[in-house]
Amino acid sequence: MKRTHSVGAILHGHRPPKFRDRNVFATLLFGIFCVVVFEMFFLFFVVSKRDQKEHHHHLSTTTQTTRRRGGNRRELPFALTSAHAGASNTNEMVCIPSIERDAKPCEPAVRMQRFDTVVAAVKPTCANKLALISLRQYVNPRRIIVVTTEKRFCEKFKTAADGIECFHEDEFVDGVTKERTANAIEKFTKKKESKNFMGRSLSGWYLQQFIKLSAYKTKKLNPPLSKQYLVWDSDMILLRPMKLFDSKGRAVRAIGGNVVPSYKRTYERLMSGSTSGRKKDDEEIDNSVHYADDGTSFVAHQMIFDADVAEEMLSAFAQKSSRSSRSRRRRSSSSSSSSSHREEEEGGNDDDDDDDEEDDDDNEDSRLPSWGESIIREAYKEPENAHIGFSEYESYASFVSARHPELVKSLTLKNWARNPFFAGSLGVVVTKFVREDGLCCPTSKVLKPARWRNLAYVGFEIGHAEETCGIKSPKHSDGYGW
Repeated sequence: MKRTHSVGAILHGHRPPKFRDRNVFATLLFGIFCVVVFEMFFLFFVVSKRDQKEHHHHLSTTTQTTRRRGGNRRELPFALTSAHAGASNTNEMVCIPSIERDAKPCEPAVRMQRFDTVVAAVKPTCANKLALISLRQYVNPRRIIVVTTEKRFCEKFKTAADGIECFHEDEFVDGVTKERTANAIEKFTKKKESKNFMGRSLSGWYLQQFIKLSAYKTKKLNPPLSKQYLVWDSDMILLRPMKLFDSKGRAVRAIGGNVVPSYKRTYERLMSGSTSGRKKDDEEIDNSVHYADDGTSFVAHQMIFDADVAEEMLSAFAQKSSRSSRSRRRRSSSSSSSSSHREEEEGGNDDDDDDDEEDDDDNEDSRLPSWGESIIREAYKEPENAHIGFSEYESYASFVSARHPELVKSLTLKNWARNPFFAGSLGVVVTKFVREDGLCCPTSKVLKPARWRNLAYVGFEIGHAEETCGIKSPKHSDGYGW
């Protein structure tokens, strides 16, 4: 069989025989470099000059005040650009979310919706500020609920747009805290948490997923959280109105997410033995992970959750915890009986049980709810994959597909991108070198090409380039680019 080699492998030095000639390999690198330089030149010079002309033309013919939609929402800062994607009139001016100093106000694009949106954010950044502005502009939910790591951050988050409520992560859902999550990790690993993932501790990474899944349980909101609520990742920036429900009232699901095998294995371990739900063709209960028709996952960094479905799924996870507890008791009882019998024969007695599992009667004040402990237990059965051990989106999508498929409708094409450019985090890092403040913050020059690709939203994950961007530097402890 002829062996193929990826460009990524070549760039990392794993050169196949045909690239062992240094001249050929150097030519390849130079070609790639030229493509990247050309793309940067086009985005930051050609696009910039054209947009300046369009911007000045529009300001000369348009007043600052526009008709508002969605109640009493105040106008928000946006950059102006020509409507390249999907507009019948190429001279029509549309708005792209912006935090730049010369940004002008625009009217909300949609009427106020009846559902709420839940966003988990580590700290205020230019990216999540832009995400909140775009949510208000293009989704316009009843409320945007921000859950963050420190109370002091809430004052900044509330200034991003109207209708934002903010809470500390340890106070939003009773019993769901970072300390309890860390305790669960220590309980099942027998050691203190030591790893970080994408700029935050693993306990924080799991906690934000727990908060999204259990947000409907909060007692902090008045009125209570809407039955159907939008979960939105804080670094995803909307570029246009997005259809979240179809004409039949079904939640519309985005596709195109990465397939992560450890997500699949954890979910299927959590659901193993569950007897509720629909049967597959072979008359077995469908407890498997579901993917989109094109083979991608539903981990699209946003999703509509239904409170009743989320409660049903977490109850199934809690039942897994109960089954595990009963199994441990049986093993412990069997082990104790055998040990006692041996002790009697040997004339000795030892009160210490060599049991690797914690007693289920430990301090309730320091424990997660049983469903949370189940997730940690099953994810940490593969400690080497614990940093990618569970996905709230993949789990919910699989559960609702197997048990309530009538509630959802999946798209057939991917309508989003995890990064502004095709070259991974390049679109994030490059902004550091073109902005006057030297920060990795999204600019209209970066977002406009994503809109021209007809994307509904795009990610700007500063945490994935934390070393280059310096987001964890002490000077940014109160916020990054906000």
